[in-house]
Amino acid sequence: MNPYKKAITLMEKKRWRHALQFIQKALDADEISDYTGCYTMAICLEELDEPDKAFDWFSKALNHRPQDADAMIGCGKCLFRMGIYEQSELSFLESLKLNPASSTACNDLGVLCFVQGRFSEAREWFVKALECDPSCSDALFNLADTCEELGEAEEAARYRRSLQEKGKNPKKLFFR
Repeated sequence: MNPYKKAITLMEKKRWRHALQFIQKALDADEISDYTGCYTMAICLEELDEPDKAFDWFSKALNHRPQDADAMIGCGKCLFRMGIYEQSELSFLESLKLNPASSTACNDLGVLCFVQGRFSEAREWFVKALECDPSCSDALFNLADTCEELGEAEEAARYRRSLQEKGKNPKKLFFR
């Protein structure tokens, strides 16, 4: 099995640290593109809760594909986790310029606004995420929490019932 396939197998098993070693081997052997290697390294490091290192690899991926909305979102999430909110917001907004229908970017902007206490803006972003993808349960979870913060208990309860009807556990807000 080539190193990259082995890395993917390890990632499926959530063995992130071991996967990193095989991704590096695949990069060294020129078995995968630099972009793929950088992006995959970033994903593993993000899962290992190493946002600073993951940010570096997402940035390298963007050097290879400057118009990649997903790598831009990855940078935004890492910046968020490092507490660099202004730059995080800019990354999410830039990703939306590249892919205006990204429910992930809209949801992530909502989470960013929520943690900053900008609840009305957060609500707008969660609604936009649901407009982009009505099945985006993360945005629905987060919209329910935001409605609670805005004192809209009935609306929050309606969203939570909708989640339960879809078989989802209505958890509290979490950066997804």
